[in-house]
Amino acid sequence: MQDTMQATNSQAGLIWLPSFLPHVLGVYTTVKLAEKYPQYQWLMAAVGLLLEGISCLFIPMCGNFVALMVPICILCYGIALVDTAILPCLGYLVDTRFVSVYGSVYAIADISYCVAYAIGPIVAGNLMSIMNFMGLNICICIITCAYTPLLYILRKCRIPDEERNKKMGIIDEEEDEEQLEALDEIKNLKSQDSMSRKSRLKRQETARFEPAGCRRATSISNEFAMRLKQLSMECPGYEQGDAPNVMEAKQVYLADGSRGVVLTSQNTNMPDGKATWEMSRSVKEFVRRISLQDLEGYPEWDLSKPLPRLPVPELRTTLTRYLGVVAPIVDEETFVRTRCLVHEFLRSGGEGDKLQAELKAYAKTQNNWAFSWWLDDMYLKNPLSLPVNSNPGMVFPRHQFISARQQLRFAAQLISGILDYKTILDTKGQPLCMEQYYRLFTSYRYPGRNKDKQVTRDLSEVAQDAHCIVACQDQFYKLDLLSQDYRLGEEEIYNQLRRIARKAYANKEKVPRIGALTALPRLRWAEVYENLSKDPLNAQNLDDIAKSMFILCLDNSPVPVIESLDETEITAENGEEYVSEHSQGIQYRKDAFLAEQMLHGQGSKYNGANRWYDKTMQFIVSRDGNCGLNYEHSVAEGVAVIRLIEYILKYMEEVRSWQFIRHTSICSLPEPTVLRWNVNDGTQAAINEALSEIDRLAENLDLFVLRFNEFGRDFPKTVNMSPDSFIQLALQLTHYKIHGCLVATYESASTRRFQQGRVDNIRASSIPALEWCRAMVDKKCLTTMDDRIRLLRAAMDWQTEVMLETILGYGVDIHLLGLQQIAQKQGGRMPAIFEDPTYKRANQFRLSTSQVPTKMDAFMCYGAVVPDGYGTAYNPHPDSIVAVISSWKSNSDTNAEQFANHLEQSLIEMHDLVLSNPELAKQKSPEPNQWTIPEEITGVPEN
Repeated sequence: MQDTMQATNSQAGLIWLPSFLPHVLGVYTTVKLAEKYPQYQWLMAAVGLLLEGISCLFIPMCGNFVALMVPICILCYGIALVDTAILPCLGYLVDTRFVSVYGSVYAIADISYCVAYAIGPIVAGNLMSIMNFMGLNICICIITCAYTPLLYILRKCRIPDEERNKKMGIIDEEEDEEQLEALDEIKNLKSQDSMSRKSRLKRQETARFEPAGCRRATSISNEFAMRLKQLSMECPGYEQGDAPNVMEAKQVYLADGSRGVVLTSQNTNMPDGKATWEMSRSVKEFVRRISLQDLEGYPEWDLSKPLPRLPVPELRTTLTRYLGVVAPIVDEETFVRTRCLVHEFLRSGGEGDKLQAELKAYAKTQNNWAFSWWLDDMYLKNPLSLPVNSNPGMVFPRHQFISARQQLRFAAQLISGILDYKTILDTKGQPLCMEQYYRLFTSYRYPGRNKDKQVTRDLSEVAQDAHCIVACQDQFYKLDLLSQDYRLGEEEIYNQLRRIARKAYANKEKVPRIGALTALPRLRWAEVYENLSKDPLNAQNLDDIAKSMFILCLDNSPVPVIESLDETEITAENGEEYVSEHSQGIQYRKDAFLAEQMLHGQGSKYNGANRWYDKTMQFIVSRDGNCGLNYEHSVAEGVAVIRLIEYILKYMEEVRSWQFIRHTSICSLPEPTVLRWNVNDGTQAAINEALSEIDRLAENLDLFVLRFNEFGRDFPKTVNMSPDSFIQLALQLTHYKIHGCLVATYESASTRRFQQGRVDNIRASSIPALEWCRAMVDKKCLTTMDDRIRLLRAAMDWQTEVMLETILGYGVDIHLLGLQQIAQKQGGRMPAIFEDPTYKRANQFRLSTSQVPTKMDAFMCYGAVVPDGYGTAYNPHPDSIVAVISSWKSNSDTNAEQFANHLEQSLIEMHDLVLSNPELAKQKSPEPNQWTIPEEITGVPEN
């Protein structure tokens, strides 16, 4: 500049100042474009490189100071495009965790810049002396433009769909793993229709769906457009076309011309008087495509905005599905009566229409119209005692404590991990409803005469009074977790626990076993609670327990243990290694005994009163190394609890790997406070009654833990089957083998994609499942292996689609419960459909199931929910399955071990069946997937 333009020193320094604005503009525009079009980040970088090369070519041609600003500004704009677009792509290449957009790749880039800036001037000086300034810039332009096409290799390098969906709130990485795998499987299905584009366009329906601000994506059915409108709250409108069926049904056409078939239809023209309910897999493909669209057109996926509200399904759709789920569990005569009641309920202008209108109006006033009704129906109005009946237990991976101090050391690490997790919840949001995570540490269930009451404290209140309750020798101690506004460290917690243990062992014969009261039936406990709280000292104790973050239960071992002065080592043991410790005096306990300790403390003789079942989280650390928890279920689902435990145990493993010197705490902490109780004769009688109730539950519970090692969740994936659906159908087959029928089945499905979302019910008992079970078991069914595979596939696809519909908020159970609650609220006569024995039978879940996936060697357990039923909690690992079966010994028709043995055989039979023709097993059911209802719904005019 000074040689050719006679520029002053100030001009030479200021030449780069104007280019600051184009650089900032380049960063801003690239971020916005990458957010909207993440698949084109490579193209943005390529454009930036071209701009750099072209600007370098024009720099030598500038004759004055002002003209030089233009190519330099273009150069800086291009640099911003390249840096902002290319580095995130490279980040996902070098970091398999997909988290380092602002991580290690930037460190690599900075190092590269430093090396380049050091070598560049040396090389450029020599080249300039050879080819002059013009030649150097021409060379830079040629190299840059020649390099640009290589960026085409990065066209597929962007954040994976599932990761992008997690960030958008479509998929919860903390969700039930197998439900998400089924969702992914459905979303990745592509239309296999070979119909020509011309014929597809001829059949195109009139409904259009073109979101503003997005590229034109699709034409879509009216019903699915309504679903998206419910989900997004801001979805554009659509036009309604005519449909020849009882239910709205239209074709779906995607932008590339592929055909999407009927979403739902009730076809009245089927031969033989049969009606079918159909669902399209192409609709699921549409969901996948929509999930990749930009946030402008789909604001519900913007994490800065609230989650959508739970939708209200269409009445006709729900009742059609209702007939589909009750058909396999009742006889033909009963079904005909139920069908007539459904006809009457669906009559235009009848009870159903009125209740549906009231429900929709109510839903507009609530964040989640179903939440309180579901909570009351499922938990708060349940009169049974909490242990076994309501509170699940969870067994952690086994540990071995060779001293009482090791038990306390483990407990101190556990508390420290809990406090860490609590800190994470307070500082980090996630794109799903996090309410039940927060409620884990802030909620309490109070007994009530009509129904229980769930109370949740404000987070700020918890922060000011952070304490837990330690149960030891049936006594309760208040342990403050803050001292002078600072959180206690592990060593301080450990020393406080030692103080508690010394006191508790010294006073173990002198205190009432007050914790047993929480095991009473709820009405009885409410009466005792009222009397107990009349005493000011007792009232303060009850308030301290209710406001605690959690309870730590230091249990005695039900089996002999050895004692050592060594406290330096805590080891986790698997089953086989644990058996080998017989020689050291440690008695091996089977999985079922470990689970029983979590559920009920193994009766009043051991730890049954060392609990407070009303509190949400009770962490149990037994002297022999059996650790786990018991949690009050009305607050949260198992998924939230599992994520908490996985974090804590991982934290504890890391802590044990640290090298540090243990020392006595230098802080002067006050002694933990023992909760002393004033107990009269009436309260003592209630305690004795409660101890008898605990023993009754413990003696009646029949529990068996099945460890199936032939295969795990990876095997169904090899034949394009959902692992969860595979296990669910194995459970159906098992029940059919033992009892000769299918029954109402409950499988929880998370609806946390919505505000205050909890769960709905995936009903696994279906007509396709019944037909397949008959083919597998009944000797009269002369079917080939291929026929059985086709029936299995039909049942599998039905189960998977119902799973998807349920987690998207269109389940049957919650909608019917809402209509029933509206009817009760109005008073008067209850609609006949809800008084129908079929409805009551459909809600008597003789098979209550739940998948609780975790990578740990841990499992969850709970009791059967009806006297003649089974409870089944299962954890599928890649190569094995752990299933905990429960039943009641008082019922002679059910036996947990028998069910487990048949389940093992069912899984093996399904494995062998699929392998007899794996290619056939991989083929999806003919599209659209459909199942037949014994009678069609006719004579009901359109709404």
